[in-house]
Amino acid sequence: MLRWPPPVWQHLDWLRGSPRGLQLVEWLEDPLKYVAVLGRDGYRGAVLALLQAAHWRDLAAAGLASDSGQPHYAYRVGSQFSVLVTDSPDAAHRAILWSEPDWPGTCLWVDGAEVALGAETPSPYCAKAGRWADARFFAVAVQGPMDHPAQAFPIGADLGAVMGLLVVDAAQGRHHVLQPSANQAWSDPWLEVRDGSWRIYPDRDAMERGDAPDRVIPVSGP
Repeated sequence: MLRWPPPVWQHLDWLRGSPRGLQLVEWLEDPLKYVAVLGRDGYRGAVLALLQAAHWRDLAAAGLASDSGQPHYAYRVGSQFSVLVTDSPDAAHRAILWSEPDWPGTCLWVDGAEVALGAETPSPYCAKAGRWADARFFAVAVQGPMDHPAQAFPIGADLGAVMGLLVVDAAQGRHHVLQPSANQAWSDPWLEVRDGSWRIYPDRDAMERGDAPDRVIPVSGP
């Protein structure tokens, strides 16, 4: 009996010319089989390489759901992993957020390289969703300062109620972590790139209302 999931049959013509896509389907469908041989780190590394190289039709065949409101944004939530794949507006860069059951958040890879967080944030994990602010900068929330007066850890807020913001410069292969000051309570920090500057808002609603940004930082580089 053939046990391929329904998306394979929906994308059969595409997969006949994309063996790599069919391999991605198999690795995401039965992770425990591969973890048993490779371990979690080995499995994760192999799947991330497949995800980085995958065409969007491969991702669809592998069961990643697309968000119709965000082109080139797809995700899948499973019992052994959760993954979000999103390309920059010009399709020149790819960000992958990956999470496992015992992780309080996600880890981020941009263009195949892990973005390793250090002392700039109390936790090495990111929030579960991020976005491209433009074709160059990817932004995702991270844990805010532990000593922030409004910091708290209610149920469901593994990274805290006050968040910082990780901004990855895909053009230069660098990242920056921005943390709120004591009088700035960023619950869902949002980055807008405008007029050669980063504009940081405490949440998306503040940006959409036209509030003044909490911080304006000139963009350097190309």
